[in-house]
Amino acid sequence: MSTTTTRSTEEIRRIVADLYDAFSTGDAAPWASRLSTEHEPTGIGTDPQEFWVGREQLTRVFDAQVTEMHAAGISFEGGDAVVEIHGDVAWIADQPTLRMGDATIPVRLTMVLTAEGGDWQMAHFHLSNGVPNETMLDTSLTV
Repeated sequence: MSTTTTRSTEEIRRIVADLYDAFSTGDAAPWASRLSTEHEPTGIGTDPQEFWVGREQLTRVFDAQVTEMHAAGISFEGGDAVVEIHGDVAWIADQPTLRMGDATIPVRLTMVLTAEGGDWQMAHFHLSNGVPNETMLDTSLTV
């Protein structure tokens, strides 16, 4: 692994950690400032209604939800993110923990970043809460 790749991987991990920290501070700016300007960014959340397209819509939702989650005492703790970088594209797969007071909920996050103007910008993210196959499909599958 080259030094450049290692440095870039560490940079991506720091970006993801900064995004998680936004919920602790209630400041959505880290999310909004990372939205792609060269691509139509998309986001998918855990609620069936959470499917967003475009900077304007995502910025509005980030502002509202980060504020709401912060006020409710919700925060995220990163997992051991898998980071892959290929040229101007990076993708991340992580298993962060959502914290609400004493309760913890394991969630999953995937994210695609693109190099734009010398910085990494978010082109896509998907946050999900795993549901057992038996619950969702009423059948057992190999996992």
